[in-house]
Amino acid sequence: MNQQIREILQKQTIPYSIIENSFNNKSFLHAYLIEGGAGTPLFSFAFFLAKAILCTGETLVCDKCSQCLRMEHDRYPDFQIINAEKNTINREQLEDLQDVFSLKAVEPLGKKVYIIHHIDNIPSNTLNILLKFIEEPVDEIYAIFTTLSKEKVLPTISSRCQVLRLYEVSSKDLSEQLINEGWDEDESYIYANVTSNLEEAKSIKTDDGFLKIKDLVFDLIDKLAFSDDALYYLQTYGYLYIKDTQTCRLFLSVFSLVFKDIILIKNNLPFRIKALEKANMKLAERFINPEEIYSSIIITTSYLSINANISLLLDSLFIKIKGGLK
Repeated sequence: MNQQIREILQKQTIPYSIIENSFNNKSFLHAYLIEGGAGTPLFSFAFFLAKAILCTGETLVCDKCSQCLRMEHDRYPDFQIINAEKNTINREQLEDLQDVFSLKAVEPLGKKVYIIHHIDNIPSNTLNILLKFIEEPVDEIYAIFTTLSKEKVLPTISSRCQVLRLYEVSSKDLSEQLINEGWDEDESYIYANVTSNLEEAKSIKTDDGFLKIKDLVFDLIDKLAFSDDALYYLQTYGYLYIKDTQTCRLFLSVFSLVFKDIILIKNNLPFRIKALEKANMKLAERFINPEEIYSSIIITTSYLSINANISLLLDSLFIKIKGGLK
């Protein structure tokens, strides 16, 4: 397991300590429900717990024993993952899981572990076939479920699990982790504030759609600083990339980070995004009240939750921004 990921998991002090104590006492429970909001390392933590249960080394998840190494490469037959984050899980898949786990373990260790990632995305009538399997646990079979919210999980399942609650990693901690992995300071700051999840940050970095959104923000800031056609540019080119609520939210998230820097510069405080230094210096001079513009960006973001018209929202925001310039 990557050392940076392990360090992020260790920051989840309470659930990490529970796993560590269970490993040291060799006494894992039969079912766990890992709960955490968007951005928390749900799957990484579930995978870490699965490795802890099967690890035969002397230290917690040694990453040296046969079990740890083969799980890392998806070659351990007594370990299975059902990922419902983006995939539709049907009744047959859960029946197959139940059939496989009803058989004797393949490995001499005798333990079998399965993860159902985002169990809250699986319909209740599909999950019902697992109830007896969970209610009457078989020795040496361990279930690990993840969810964004315990309230979305069937009470008949959650009541039979030990709940491990994860908390969001701070943007500062994540930014430091990204810098340790070789990212530059601008990248680490932006991506750590768009998501609090290391894996998602890496995914977003290679996502062409997000890269275009980031470049669009940078282009618009440059045009606000040095020309008078930011709104025209947004209407002509911006809406090619801002197509829905998700991309609009990403756009406003990056845009708000830039305005934080403009506020810092205006107050003679250290700023973060070095690539926009020249444009932001100019805007700090030109804006009468950048704090008011920042508040407008936050309010605009909040309107996305009520399915407001995206182009009207952003056009209105940019008209207000233009009105705030000297």
